[in-house]
Amino acid sequence: PLSPNNALKLFVQKAFQFEEEKYPELDDLCKEFVKKCNRVPLAIVTIAGRLSTKRKTTTEWRKVLNQLDSLLQSNSLLDIVNQVMLESYHDLPSHLKRCFLYFGLFPEGYSISCMRLIRLWVAEGFVKEEDSENSSMEDFADEYLAELVRRCLVHVSRVDFDGRPKTCHVYDLMHKLIARICKEQMFCQAMKDTITPPNSYLDSAPRRLSIIKKNDNVTLERAQKWKKVRSCFVFDDAKKWLVTKKLFSSFELLIGLDLSNAYLDNLPKQVGNLLNLKYLSLRNTNIKSLPESIGNLEHLQTLNLKQTQVHELPVEIKKLIKLRHLLAYYINIQKFGMERLEGVKLNEGLQNLTSLQKLSFLDASDGSIIEELKHLTKLRKLGIIKLKAQYGDALCKTIEKMSHLCSLSIWAMKSDDMLQLQSLTNPPSSLQRLYLYGRLESLPNWIRELKNLSRLYLKWSNLKEDPLPYLKDLSELLYLELYDTYIGDVLHFKNGWLKGLKVLHVESLPMLKTIKIDEGAIPYVEELKIGKCNEMVQVPRDMKNLTRLQKLYLYDMHEQFINRMRDTGSDDYWIINGIPLAEYSKYDHFATLHNPDS
Repeated sequence: PLSPNNALKLFVQKAFQFEEEKYPELDDLCKEFVKKCNRVPLAIVTIAGRLSTKRKTTTEWRKVLNQLDSLLQSNSLLDIVNQVMLESYHDLPSHLKRCFLYFGLFPEGYSISCMRLIRLWVAEGFVKEEDSENSSMEDFADEYLAELVRRCLVHVSRVDFDGRPKTCHVYDLMHKLIARICKEQMFCQAMKDTITPPNSYLDSAPRRLSIIKKNDNVTLERAQKWKKVRSCFVFDDAKKWLVTKKLFSSFELLIGLDLSNAYLDNLPKQVGNLLNLKYLSLRNTNIKSLPESIGNLEHLQTLNLKQTQVHELPVEIKKLIKLRHLLAYYINIQKFGMERLEGVKLNEGLQNLTSLQKLSFLDASDGSIIEELKHLTKLRKLGIIKLKAQYGDALCKTIEKMSHLCSLSIWAMKSDDMLQLQSLTNPPSSLQRLYLYGRLESLPNWIRELKNLSRLYLKWSNLKEDPLPYLKDLSELLYLELYDTYIGDVLHFKNGWLKGLKVLHVESLPMLKTIKIDEGAIPYVEELKIGKCNEMVQVPRDMKNLTRLQKLYLYDMHEQFINRMRDTGSDDYWIINGIPLAEYSKYDHFATLHNPDS
């Protein structure tokens, strides 16, 4: 059980969704509910989630409390939790019931990427709404997920720095309930036993199939009876067994096929038989090319080629006019700098893919592809690599046509190659994330106009002028990374600058001697990372002005810096000692290459 304070805090958070101050009259009832739940987290979350959908009145809550009290006279707390979970499920509208049951396809305890889940829901047709001028089907699916979280049926496993959910899961007890309902309704079947009794559900016709373990009673002949399967997920040691040519010939009604991490060296041409396919993930497989038959998949919405060896797409891709998400990149950990990231080439036909919302990463070494990009006006996320300087102006003109663009990532050919981006005069006002990797003669003027920008990466910019005065008024900026960005010796944050910033990374600035932080500057920074700034020989004195700093990461700093930091008689030691989490490493163990497809 939780401590009384933590139990009450959890209950209030789940029941009120951070609006508890509006209902002081319910304080005593909250404490009574926590007491009835014996301070058990699962019981608290379940009961509070149920209350979150009720009217916030003492009459309504007292009624629920009396019902709970009555049930406890003849039932265990676990039985009641199960009953409340079932009631919460039955209260869902039909479209949310389908979304909720989808968690039955994944193993117990499995945390799934929220974006992956959202794309799958869209592919399955669970989203009632259509794309509009301001909202996509993915936006509506995101709202569905938020509602399931609000009702405490789904729980967030990991959040981004800005509070957005990254991964989510359901509790084990909830997963068992989902599995039972899924089996009753033939919604999906999860095969997780290595041996299954004969004449079991394997001979039935599930609409969705999840193979978590290789099953000794399953042969391909038996699998070929599952003609009505709409979605198929393959996990763990089942992968090698299932991925065969016969599979692609059998499941002709498939809408979703996820072969992530499968033992797959080539994609059989029979994939072209899956004419209804809307979602195909080949992530983390060893395939090196796509068959020409991929062009048959005219309903495909998502094609995930992340961490595959596919570096060039066949021309038949141009037939996939309903494609919304083309995710293709490879991070080669054996290489360094810009060479670590590889994208895909598409020699012709890109202009046909007008439904695309996410495209990353496109190899633009052949500049002719830039001209085709201008037709993709629905893009919300664009990643470009190997951009040559002479194509910068053309790219700027193209970007101006992308009024929905939220995320833009541009990589030069090499870290010492110039990015020519000054000619962008009317940047998309919707832009929230900007990643510029390559040399800049000066910081583009248009960046200061991005009033919705929340994340900015500047790598290998090699600027002679301090970039901070150009960024100071970006009040929505939450994350700033400066890596080999500036060759000056001082970074100066002045009073009132970057009022919303939460995360600041300053790395590989070869001439930097100190960071000045005036009182009132970057007041909300919670995380600071400094690394490979070898001219910096002491901890910046102004760090004491970062009153909300929770995490400090330092790596590969000058020996004198390290000695002062560890000397209990120095000011440096006491500045760092007051930070809740402060870590030093010789190497950057804290690094994560920005994930382009979150």
